[in-house]
Amino acid sequence: MMFIPIRVALSACVIGCLQALGATAAEPVKLVVGYQPYDTISYSAVVIRALDLWKKHLPPGSEVEFQSALQGSIIVNQMLANKQQIGYLGDMPAVVATTKRSVAPINLVANTGLSPGQRCNVIMVRADAPKFKSPQEAVQWLDGKTLATPQGSCAHRFLGLVIEKTKIKPASVLNQSIEVIATNLRAGKIDGAVLWEPSVSRIGDIVGEGVARIVATGHTFGISDAGAIAMREDFIKQRPDIVEAWLKTELEAQQYVIEPKNWTRVAEFVKSQTAGITVPMAWFSIYGAIPAAAGGSPIRDEKPFVFDDRVFTLAAIAALLTTSAFAADIDYGKPGTPVNLVVGYQPYYTQAWSGVVMRGKKFYEKYLPKGSNVEFQIGLQGAIIVNNMLAGKQNIGYYGDMPGIVSTTKTEVADIRLVGVLGLAWDQCNAFLVRNDAPQFKNDQEAIRWLDGKTVAVPKGSCTDRFAQATFKRFNIQPKEYLNQNIEVITSNFRAGKLDAAVMWQPTTSRLVDEGLARLIATGKSVQENDGGLLGMRADLIKQRPDVVKGWLQAELDAQLFIADPKNAREVVNMAKEQTTGFSEKVLWNSLYGRYPDSAGGGDTRNMLHYTFTPEARELISRAAAFLHSIKSINVDKVRPEAIDARWTEEILKERGLKAPIGEVRALPASQAPKS
Repeated sequence: MMFIPIRVALSACVIGCLQALGATAAEPVKLVVGYQPYDTISYSAVVIRALDLWKKHLPPGSEVEFQSALQGSIIVNQMLANKQQIGYLGDMPAVVATTKRSVAPINLVANTGLSPGQRCNVIMVRADAPKFKSPQEAVQWLDGKTLATPQGSCAHRFLGLVIEKTKIKPASVLNQSIEVIATNLRAGKIDGAVLWEPSVSRIGDIVGEGVARIVATGHTFGISDAGAIAMREDFIKQRPDIVEAWLKTELEAQQYVIEPKNWTRVAEFVKSQTAGITVPMAWFSIYGAIPAAAGGSPIRDEKPFVFDDRVFTLAAIAALLTTSAFAADIDYGKPGTPVNLVVGYQPYYTQAWSGVVMRGKKFYEKYLPKGSNVEFQIGLQGAIIVNNMLAGKQNIGYYGDMPGIVSTTKTEVADIRLVGVLGLAWDQCNAFLVRNDAPQFKNDQEAIRWLDGKTVAVPKGSCTDRFAQATFKRFNIQPKEYLNQNIEVITSNFRAGKLDAAVMWQPTTSRLVDEGLARLIATGKSVQENDGGLLGMRADLIKQRPDVVKGWLQAELDAQLFIADPKNAREVVNMAKEQTTGFSEKVLWNSLYGRYPDSAGGGDTRNMLHYTFTPEARELISRAAAFLHSIKSINVDKVRPEAIDARWTEEILKERGLKAPIGEVRALPASQAPKS
């Protein structure tokens, strides 16, 4: 295995300035630091955590909690909500963080690395793709192919710039997470992807799983990538001593990372703080040489520490791409004319499956003007759909109650309204899982009490977070740790035995149970806490095209009635199977039609299809908005009156002679479930 040196470019000025400030006695501080051990830009933070370097510089008695995230956008949201004071970010989320000053001012204080395009700007193709003579030939092969990348990331920015430079026209560019991309490359469902290290090393052909090959990097096109440390401005103003101390710690960590004798230890630290990343993968991700024929550069990474001209230039490009994404009103054409719609939906969230049915059955064709086009885009989480709607990239969104409410509060970016209810349930989002070797409990109440003093994880800010905190409060439970983790990390940690419990939504809940990684022990029914799904639309669409709004909601009613009919269960599951990866028919069936034991919070009704804003739906929205305000995710404690636009659904129900709820999805006998 080859290795290459990292160029040392630490600023003598910065070192001198920090040393000149000196240390003074200060009050202890409690810090929460967001970092990405799954991104090489955070490897200095990995070292700080592993060696407790912060203890050398922070005041005695200080405490530091490190919270890991798979993507920078998660850290940005946590910082905006004042749940983290310091964040380690890639260039794109770093720039985004600085643009949200109406929520919370965030500043960039140091550079964590500058790569000539080999950290985040890495193009991979499926393992059985042709052998290419050069990176340029490989990129041309991507013309007309299906590609994937996590949207809004540095990888997404790079792919856009490559498409612009080379004039290639991919058949589609899918918005997918790292794990979905890995699964789809393995299954041959996509031709190529753009990702960042160390995931590139994990799934690649040099030291990894071999499901994809590296064929080009940012070095091929002269496109760099970088990382930054962000801090909340209020924190900077109130504790300049801590800012100085942390930057001294960071400088020491960067020097540790670039010292060759420490390279193996750095890789071992990364392995210990991740799941699925081996020492060779971690080592190669920052120290290994990508072949020149695949776009490799003699320089793998630099550590400028300060923001030099190269970093400023890169930040300016990122800022341009970021700000250009926020769209003004869109021209949808005159009423009665064909319309082009982009719909964000979540086949990986069972309560939003009316979107799956809409895509599969195309009910909208009956109601929209002839010649209209509808493109469905998958979002792994509602937050992704909200961002795309705010940016004018999607016009209609299917999401859970929490992201739906958040979407209505960003009026400084775009006006989004809630126009329909996808359903209310006890267990679509509100499901407590415990590790498979946990004790066998007599009932859900005993199981919930067992959570006291245990390590529990949820994706914070989601419906699962609201449910978990409400349950803890009701039972006076104090977990040992309450971790912010996404689906992939929770799955990995259950597999590794690092978690006692988690709250998860369907169909992932059913998958974890089916794979024997966890057991369901309680639901919202156990504590009378429900969850919901919502349908949102951009206000400019509502204003310009009332015919389209009503047409879509007519079709949505057809979709919900279709789901409510038990004879359609197998067809609904088949459509969900076609529109997802990594889920069996049995798992998908259980997520909506399976019957869980009463002792674990199960019941006969799996989803109530309210369609319009019933009193129950409005109460849930009010309760969820209050929770989001309490955790500082939104700056209001209730949604604005015009955010809920119920006139369309109410009018349609009246015309059809129906009343809400329009139906329910009842649990079906296990004998009807698919065998696999």
